[in-house]
Amino acid sequence: MLHNLPCGVKTFDEVFPTEAACQQFWEAERWQQIGYFCPRCTSSRGWLLPKRGIMQCARKKCRYQVSSTAGTILHRTRLPLRTWLRAIVHYAEQPLLTVRGLASILGVSVKTAGLMLRKIRLAWQYYRDEFGHEPSIGERRAEQRRVQHQDQHQDRQDHEDNHDHHDNYDYHDQDNQDNHDLRDHQDEPGGFNVGQFMGRVKQYVMQRTQAVSRRFIDYVFTCTAAPSMHQIWKGQAEKRQEWREQVRWELEWREIEWV
Repeated sequence: MLHNLPCGVKTFDEVFPTEAACQQFWEAERWQQIGYFCPRCTSSRGWLLPKRGIMQCARKKCRYQVSSTAGTILHRTRLPLRTWLRAIVHYAEQPLLTVRGLASILGVSVKTAGLMLRKIRLAWQYYRDEFGHEPSIGERRAEQRRVQHQDQHQDRQDHEDNHDHHDNYDYHDQDNQDNHDLRDHQDEPGGFNVGQFMGRVKQYVMQRTQAVSRRFIDYVFTCTAAPSMHQIWKGQAEKRQEWREQVRWELEWREIEWV
């Protein structure tokens, strides 16, 4: 799995070549970012069983085992994680993706594709309603990688004083390289500049790819952070019931005041 490569529709097979890579990525998002706690005894101590891909409670009297999808929006799913991640990356790149379009892409039934889209959207809505804002995990991680790469690049320049900076091309420095090419082409005679146009196109494509990758990370984060669909529906039903009770009490008090 290539963590440094932005995940998009075209690069999905390179980033997640196997189901094991998808499982590793999902476990990292679930246990490292969200944190582990035992559903039975609420203990925060546990260890991963790599062969089975599940977490086991560290308490001797408990030893409760839970999978990486249990308690999330993917609770009791029978689809491979690679199918889910492919659906998420397609939805991140095409927010107006239809159910039939997703079904043809994934090779699943229309009913299954509709349920997948519903769960992805429901997890995003749940996070926004609970915290009052949309997640920005992808943006923060991209900024951390950018700062880390700049520090590494600066260290390489300090150790290689006589090295030509044109040979230090890196995938994450493509924006700087494109800006350098644009400055070179601005000195050419007037008229349509093919090099400048292609540089802008490459810069736009790179920015779009990075934006899709950030949205993909945000959608995966909400899918791991949100509870199961039935728990979300149960919570929504309880909120509606509380709202009805509050309205009923307000109407009764108004009737008493009028009398």
